[in-house]
Amino acid sequence: MQRHREPRTTPTLQVSSSEELGKAIRSRRQAQRLRIDDAAALCGISVAALSRMETANGGVRLESL
Repeated sequence: MQRHREPRTTPTLQVSSSEELGKAIRSRRQAQRLRIDDAAALCGISVAALSRMETANGGVRLESL
């Protein structure tokens, strides 16, 4: 008999600032041992855009996020 496995879920993240969001994005990327260029490619965005998200340096469109 096979055991039923619950699907893996990602915990909900609640942030109150762009700085907190950037730290969370970077932390998740680093936990997965992804270089910024690899993570950006997987997300379909530029390295510059991902860097701006992680450092909370404006100019990031909500659609990119």
